[in-house]
Amino acid sequence: MLISSNSSTASTSTGNVTKTDTTYKDDNMEIEITTGKASDSTYYVADIKLSSADYLKTALDKTPMVPI
Repeated sequence: MLISSNSSTASTSTGNVTKTDTTYKDDNMEIEITTGKASDSTYYVADIKLSSADYLKTALDKTPMVPI
């Protein structure tokens, strides 16, 4: 995993937020993006940890999907 030297910390309504080019962390969630290579392809994996399933429900609200 590549850890960027670009990082920042800020206080928000969700508490302290720390982020880099490949990570995000606050009091309710952690997200880490990693990359890999297989054959001639590059792939990305997002490891997402939530303190409550309610945060997932917020992201998947009842807005209808519109085909592009």
